Amino acid sequence: MGYQKATLRRIGAEAGVDPALVLQFFTSKEQLFRMAVKLPLEPSALQMAVPRDAGRNLGSRVVRTYLQLWESPEARDTLTAMLVSAGTHDDALRAIQHYLRDHAMKPVAAEIRSDARRTRIALATSQLVGLAYARYVMKMGPLARASVDRLVELVAPIIDHYLTGDLAGTVVSCSEITPRPRESSGA
Repeated sequence: MGYQKATLRRIGAEAGVDPALVLQFFTSKEQLFRMAVKLPLEPSALQMAVPRDAGRNLGSRVVRTYLQLWESPEARDTLTAMLVSAGTHDDALRAIQHYLRDHAMKPVAAEIRSDARRTRIALATSQLVGLAYARYVMKMGPLARASVDRLVELVAPIIDHYLTGDLAGTVVSCSEITPRPRESSGA
C-alpha cells in the first residue's frame, strides 16, 4: 500500500498486535520504515555475487546476480517495498540508491573502463531498476513469466554495452548530461 497509506494501526492489525506494541518498539512510522527497508543481506554477499568468470561477459554476470537477488525470498519483499516507496519517500529512495551504488554496482565499477564510469553505471542501473519494476512491481506479462536465464539472454547485451561498449557519440560523463535544446515549431 506504500508509505503514505500505511498507518501504525493498520500495521499492528496486519501483524496481529496492538498498535501500542508497534510504538513500543518503533517510536514512529518513520523509524519502523527505516528499519524495514534494510536489506536482509550483508553487503559483502552482494559484492561476492558478481564473480569474475572468463566464460561470461560482465553484462550477463550483472543481470544474473541482480535478478537472483530479486528472486531471493529473503530480499524480494524488502526490495519491492523500497522500489515502490522510492518515488514518494526519501528514506526509501536513499536506501535503494545506497544499495545499488555502494553495494550492487561497486564491484562492477572496478571492471569497467574509467571513461564515463559514472554514466556507464547510471545507464546500467536505469535498465536494471526498470526491469525490476516491470517484473516484480507491475508484473508485466512476458517479463514476469520469463525465466531468469531468458531475461539474462535478452538484457545482458544491453547492460554489457552500457558498461563496456563504445559510448562515442553518446554521453561522455555525467557532467555532460544536459537537456536537449527545444526544437523550434517551424510554424
